[in-house]
Amino acid sequence: MDNWKDSFKPIKIDDKVMIVPDWDENIYSSDYVIKICPAMAFGTGHHESTQLVINQMLKLKVGNYNSLLDLGTGSGILSILAKKMGIKRITAIDIDDVCEENFYQNCKLSNVENIGIQIQDVHAYENYDYDIILANIDKNNIIKILDKYQKSQTKAIMILAGILISDLDEIKNCIANCTIENIDKMGEWASVIVKNKVPKND
Repeated sequence: MDNWKDSFKPIKIDDKVMIVPDWDENIYSSDYVIKICPAMAFGTGHHESTQLVINQMLKLKVGNYNSLLDLGTGSGILSILAKKMGIKRITAIDIDDVCEENFYQNCKLSNVENIGIQIQDVHAYENYDYDIILANIDKNNIIKILDKYQKSQTKAIMILAGILISDLDEIKNCIANCTIENIDKMGEWASVIVKNKVPKND
């Protein structure tokens, strides 16, 4: 366990976000410090897809928005960051009830409140009436979420991640009624920001 702790290094993203383990007592000057009790199955921030979403959130300045839906939240890192950035209404969804305790533990460690996790299939959640939607998940689930997103005609900006660069074309082929606002890449992974082509009112 001690050797594993020694190998777990804090993660710095864009000089603004620090993700640190709960045993790290150092003081950091970053804008947003997220402290977590690492549970490898739920996300520690080390994966490129998580870092890609964080970079996109920083570019979008999501703190200027009011609401966010986090599909496949896992350890809650992205929801916690959204709260620290200033988003008031956050809904976090995950199908794995084992991650619930870790989610709330990480919220407490990071000194954020008023975020709840709902344990259910992300596809069973029907309300897409948010300003920002995050889906850091696998390709097959992203394809299903994209379909629901486009049919919903929500005005939400969606950040997708968990996409291999080799699968980007397949994802692009699923985008018919929305525009691609941005694509970022890191290693073998990509994140995509999409926005619905909401019809203008007459």
